[in-house]
Amino acid sequence: MKRIIIGLVGSIFLVSCFDTKPPLSPLSKHELANLKSLQTEFEKKRKQIEQYKAEKNRVEQLRDSYLKENLILNNFSIYKTNQFDDGRERACYKGYLVNMGDEIVEELYIDITFFAKSSGEELSTLSKSLVDANDIYLDTTPASETKALILSLTGRKLPLKANEKLDLSKGKNCLADVFLDWEARDAKYEISRLKLRPKLSSVSSLDLIKLSANIRELKERAKEFNQL
Repeated sequence: MKRIIIGLVGSIFLVSCFDTKPPLSPLSKHELANLKSLQTEFEKKRKQIEQYKAEKNRVEQLRDSYLKENLILNNFSIYKTNQFDDGRERACYKGYLVNMGDEIVEELYIDITFFAKSSGEELSTLSKSLVDANDIYLDTTPASETKALILSLTGRKLPLKANEKLDLSKGKNCLADVFLDWEARDAKYEISRLKLRPKLSSVSSLDLIKLSANIRELKERAKEFNQL
């Protein structure tokens, strides 16, 4: 029994030794300067995040009115062609997309509805992106197979800048679906699903978390020795 008690006391002593934190020490001049620098950087990042959130909310609130008032299709038309490898007729379009406002268009789609020539009934409504920017993703994503695949398939796609005109006639902008009994002149279209890009760059909240952890450790020691 005596040996058991001694063993338990020894175990408790060892555990307590391992659990004991090393004593805190005052911050050096270099560490105090680093703490001040970290706190300044923390406030800067915090303000940047708040400003970005406000800007993101602003463009989201603006979306519907901007779509109606500042984006137009100029000299736009839909036409039918069979100039494809399989020889089937498909719908294509040409013209210009004009951004008459001061905002940056990141995504925009066109919805085209086709009607049966014989009955006038709706055949299909198809959507295709007019603007689908991927530049931010490509710029912030490290080299990877996914990034290489996007570049090989679509290339680098930019947003539509403020007061800029996009030529939709470059390349062959066509729809993949095939159907019968329709005329291009009967098709109806509208632009939709606008996404505006904030004018400020986003800031990762992870940066703020890392800074906060570093500050907390230094502040704990500074408080202990009345260095704040």
